[in-house]
Amino acid sequence: YRMAALAYSHLLPVRLLRIPDGSSSSSRNPHKFSPTIVCRSMTSTTSFGFQSLRETFNIDVKQAEGRPLDVPLISPFTIASSELVKVENVAIRVELSNGSVGWGEAPILPSVTAEDQPLAFDKAEEA
Repeated sequence: YRMAALAYSHLLPVRLLRIPDGSSSSSRNPHKFSPTIVCRSMTSTTSFGFQSLRETFNIDVKQAEGRPLDVPLISPFTIASSELVKVENVAIRVELSNGSVGWGEAPILPSVTAEDQPLAFDKAEEA
């Protein structure tokens, strides 16, 4: 086995995971194994990480706008009994007073959900 280390800075402790290296004998299935996870304990606390996701804070939004995001798909996408050849989503651009800009996307699947692009624009304006 080779060891793979997964470190997430201060978010999580380091984890070591045993995974097959592909050099096992032909009598063993290289895809079937029981991983072993070893965690080191956190020695200090931090205000950064998953706990901070529950915190609420205020930001000063300078501008927010929605734009159509109509994109043809390279190949059709089938979900349930519907086939999509393009997506008609809404891209959301938010600019903060400090100049930071972020983008988001409201995905729309009218064959699965009740929303369409005009309704998504309306909901984005309400927010």
